[in-house]
Amino acid sequence: FVKFLLQDFILSGGSDLHVHSHRSGGRIRYRYQGQAYTRFDGIPLQRYQQIVNSLCTLAAKDPSKMKQTGVASVIKLKIMIENEVKPVEFRFQSNPTLHNPSVILRGQAKPLRDITKCGFTDEQLSQILDAINKDRGIVVVTGPTGSGKTNTLNCVFAILEKQDDLVIIEIGAPIEIESPYRLQITMFETASEA
Repeated sequence: FVKFLLQDFILSGGSDLHVHSHRSGGRIRYRYQGQAYTRFDGIPLQRYQQIVNSLCTLAAKDPSKMKQTGVASVIKLKIMIENEVKPVEFRFQSNPTLHNPSVILRGQAKPLRDITKCGFTDEQLSQILDAINKDRGIVVVTGPTGSGKTNTLNCVFAILEKQDDLVIIEIGAPIEIESPYRLQITMFETASEA
């Protein structure tokens, strides 16, 4: 069922897949452009736990740890899409909830490194470049899932990394794009080690 679920999700074109439960059962929802839609509902708890454990195993994580703390990882698979086997990557994140751990999967697209490809107007691009070249300050990037926050930040990091005279510290939950040019701290790892 999990293989079917992941293939179904990819073919649906959704941005992320949510697996969560309540006291008597679970459900699976896909999100498209910020709106969540239920795909499967009324999943018996035993079956729900099997699905969550299988996803956790695919992410190479210990399912028993999901009950105490969040778990972040990446799932890499090959899935049949349009009669062709294609490599697919998902960001995996679990969170402990009142009744059972929940899981969120997000499709991984190839990250952008060129800020001119992010869709900003010339004026917006000028403002961003001006802001990141200041000695002090903060740049806040917000928006719904799939709006381009990760790509925007990755493009900003690409500019800052070229200077090679800065120490860049990135804190994320999870870290979405690994880089050898910045210190990356995952919130879940920090919380579980404390």
